[in-house]
Amino acid sequence: DFRVSLPLGASDLYFLSPKPVFTWVKPQSSAKGGAVIAMEGACNYPAALVEAQFAKRPHLHLSRSEAAAATDAVLQWAEYERICWERVMQGSLIANAFMLRKSLIRKTNLASCLQKHMRRCPTSPLNGHVPDTIAVQVDPRELGWSLADAEDAFESNPGSRWIVKPSLVDRAELVTLLTNFDELRVLVTEHLEIGDWVMQRYVDPPLLLDGRKFTLRVYAVAVGSLRVLVLREMLCTVASRAYGTGTEEDTFAHITNTAHCKADPGFVLEDCLRSFNERAAPALGHELAESIRAKVDTLVAETFRAALGDYAGFTTVPNAFELFGFDFLVDAEGEPHLLEVNAWPDVRQSTLGAHMDGMVSSLVEAVFTEAVDQLVAEALDGVAGAPEGVQERRLPPLQEGQERSGIRCVLVSDRPPWGAPSMNVR
Repeated sequence: DFRVSLPLGASDLYFLSPKPVFTWVKPQSSAKGGAVIAMEGACNYPAALVEAQFAKRPHLHLSRSEAAAATDAVLQWAEYERICWERVMQGSLIANAFMLRKSLIRKTNLASCLQKHMRRCPTSPLNGHVPDTIAVQVDPRELGWSLADAEDAFESNPGSRWIVKPSLVDRAELVTLLTNFDELRVLVTEHLEIGDWVMQRYVDPPLLLDGRKFTLRVYAVAVGSLRVLVLREMLCTVASRAYGTGTEEDTFAHITNTAHCKADPGFVLEDCLRSFNERAAPALGHELAESIRAKVDTLVAETFRAALGDYAGFTTVPNAFELFGFDFLVDAEGEPHLLEVNAWPDVRQSTLGAHMDGMVSSLVEAVFTEAVDQLVAEALDGVAGAPEGVQERRLPPLQEGQERSGIRCVLVSDRPPWGAPSMNVR
């Protein structure tokens, strides 16, 4: 057998071939009569909704103790840095995040992952649905060399426009629309502390909603090793100004991120964050709306397939789940283009507004029904003294194409849950 140890900080992660190394260490039930759940913050979910879901499950005993995650908790709901990864990797703790998922959530890693996948699979549905992307990795000592690929892109495509953004920064910070290489050089030089950037070719012309550019935020729940579920409701993030009425400097017409648009004096939250089902679909027409939805489902599933092929950047385990936010831009022909994938998408009312409460409630309900209930039931199956009510909440797992409670299964992976299945080094 061939064993590789990767130092990941929290604990060493081991790959073993050809057999998976994961085995469940059955947890004990709480002395208070329920399985212990260690909760340390709501993690960008509405705290009241999360606590209400736990309250509906008397067989789960909610603990605020930091020590619970390291001892007898069956599930830990906490920020990534506070998760007890040692117990997760031992198989004795369920986590609300995957330990290794940089191929999805880091913009430069995602670009590399998708490009490799599309080269390996020329018929992949991602081909033609991911903007041309260039990773810019800056070395201040060799700035010209670092920007060579970007310079070639501008020279080879005169007059083209590119969206440039830092790989690890969110909330649209430093997202910039550029039309020439000199602008890029100035931007990077002013922010040499940022090592990684991505350049994406501007998708033009975009599909418009009431004359404004918009992107789609699609919520996907990844469960275990691996089932991917997509919320039927989608969120439209709409630019605060009309498209095509200003110049490239008018970023409020070109950048749809709400954190950016809030700086516009004319910003109205209800206009810039809209329900796709209630406000966009009627305006676009049923046929186009359903076509976009079906293509988005396909692209979300294919993105996870691409990530599964990148073992150093995304590894699933049976005892984890996580909510991801996929951002798509739809062009004028109705074709969605994947822009980025976000971990820990913020679905709190302070961010989305009260008018999106229905969508958020459906999302939280789906996370508990399809992830928490299923994984806790599996963990406690056959455990002596397990609390009553655990197995009763366990539903048949959704299969690809099936829907339940406002969520649709788009991918069920048949890959082994750990390591590279074809590796057999002697």
